[in-house]
Amino acid sequence: MRPTALILAATLALATSPTYAHAFGQRYALPIPLSYFLMGAAAAVALSFLATSAFSQTTDRPLSYPRLDLLRVPILGALLSNRIAGAIIKTLSLS
Repeated sequence: MRPTALILAATLALATSPTYAHAFGQRYALPIPLSYFLMGAAAAVALSFLATSAFSQTTDRPLSYPRLDLLRVPILGALLSNRIAGAIIKTLSLS
């Protein structure tokens, strides 16, 4: 990285003002103790791992799925192999 870019990045980082996200207008008291919220969050994470392990399958063979080589399709192959058309398609796919 060039020194001017480094200086510019440091200047922009230091010139920012603090942002207070997720702030409430007033202090909010939880209706139940905090430990109950923490236990509920831990239980939700544990149950999600159990559900994931119950529905996941393990196989020794690699998974096979149908494949389509787009370069073998006549019109798409011509478009994708062209550098200019490929650049336009890549640019449009990002927006």
